[in-house]
Amino acid sequence: MIEDLLTEEKTVKLGFGVTYNNNLQNNYRLYNLDQAISRFGIRYGATSNTEVYSRITGACSETRIGRTEETTSTNTCRWRSLVAGVNHRFSPENDTPALLGFIETALIENVGSSNTEELVHGKTWNAGLNTSNPA
Repeated sequence: MIEDLLTEEKTVKLGFGVTYNNNLQNNYRLYNLDQAISRFGIRYGATSNTEVYSRITGACSETRIGRTEETTSTNTCRWRSLVAGVNHRFSPENDTPALLGFIETALIENVGSSNTEELVHGKTWNAGLNTSNPA
């Protein structure tokens, strides 16, 4: 149910996730990218209709380019972003569809290339609405 999407009032939830990706291209030279992205987050039910949350994201990758005897390999691990946001239920699910909204910002983002760190603050924002169709 859509009500179960928000964290219960005065409750803390922790979350962790890992995503793995492999990109293999074999044109003139072999290009192979392995990447693991990890996320750790915390959510707090501020009221019965509002939760606040934060998450930190990091990534490790290995890129291999070339043929067997000429292959070069590059490894990088770095953190990517620290995000904070709010989820709010404007309308519960009943005879009408539920309406939930969110807004979040990247408090700190590492936008540098793979081997450099370049920090920006509060430049990325996301906002949106979610709804459901009552059964």
